[in-house]
Amino acid sequence: MIKNDLLNIFSKIPFEAWNNILRQEPEWIYLGNLKDKFQEGTFALIMLTAGLNAYRLKHNAQKTYFPSLYNHFKSLNSINYENLIKSFLSFYEKELAYKSKLKRINKLYDSDLAKNMYNNDIRIISKNIEHIWQELAYVMDSKPYQKTIAFAMKCLAEALMMHGLYDFYFDDIIPVDSRVKAFSQAIGLDISKDQYIIDFFKDFIKSLKQRLPFMNMIYLDSLIWQIAKLSKDEISLYFENIGIKHLGGKLISIIYA
Repeated sequence: MIKNDLLNIFSKIPFEAWNNILRQEPEWIYLGNLKDKFQEGTFALIMLTAGLNAYRLKHNAQKTYFPSLYNHFKSLNSINYENLIKSFLSFYEKELAYKSKLKRINKLYDSDLAKNMYNNDIRIISKNIEHIWQELAYVMDSKPYQKTIAFAMKCLAEALMMHGLYDFYFDDIIPVDSRVKAFSQAIGLDISKDQYIIDFFKDFIKSLKQRLPFMNMIYLDSLIWQIAKLSKDEISLYFENIGIKHLGGKLISIIYA
């Protein structure tokens, strides 16, 4: 059974390797450099916003979108709420689908959710992450499992983890994008509905946590996103680079069975 095969592989990945995987995410690599430039709540809000508008990109996320966002904000040592809004508006007005992205910025920053997060303590944000998820979906008139909502929350969760906070719940929803779908199809899942994928990985995380108590969907999504479209040789090299080449070979035997 595919679930058990994956469990046997992923449960052997050590904690530090999972952290190394997470640190290879483009939002972590680039926006993580802004962490010490802004107050905790402001940085968390920047991460949330970046994830919320990470769709219809000019080019791919790791080569253009997140590096461009970093370059846009790196010269700002401090920023007030109004200037933060203007900074995001000036960035997104040059992007694809800019009208909908500007509308999302205005919607978010008109809300109490963004205003409260802006100056809030990162620990309070961490304790309220499930409520924030529901509120974000409500503000954006969307569903909690919708891709950009889920990815925005993943980016927010990464902001918490950058500050050393890990004790929060993030196990229910995986952001279902093209890479998650590609991986899901490769392991034989029905990808006709996003909910089928979400349900599988929600159950999978529950089982994986029994073996790795620190595990959450952020780690799992990061690994899947990074390997989903790699060739056999690229997967082998990827796992070799994080010190667990033998597990890469086992995963290849499942994906390319």
